[in-house]
Amino acid sequence: KTLLEKYTAEPIDDSSEEFVNFAAILEQILSHRFKGPVSWFSSDGQRGFWDYIRLACSKVPNNCVSSIENMENISTARAKGRAWIRVALMEKRMSEYITTALRDTRTT
Repeated sequence: KTLLEKYTAEPIDDSSEEFVNFAAILEQILSHRFKGPVSWFSSDGQRGFWDYIRLACSKVPNNCVSSIENMENISTARAKGRAWIRVALMEKRMSEYITTALRDTRTT
């Protein structure tokens, strides 16, 4: 609620405490049930939502997945997942990505 109230008054960026909290909560929601040592999604043995998002959202037209994969300064799956959250929100396409991922019943 405070994020919405602040957004109407001024622009929001990564330094906003409300945005940081929102992104952290969103990361926790997306990471739900991905906790543990092994996953069939993961290539490095760690479980995380990035590997799922990478597969499930690859069908979104003009998606940001490949650009995040190619970022040189981001190497871990967790960092790529966090970058994806920010890019998807910045592009105002989070709902499109989530809807596409949920429609991919085979991957989900």
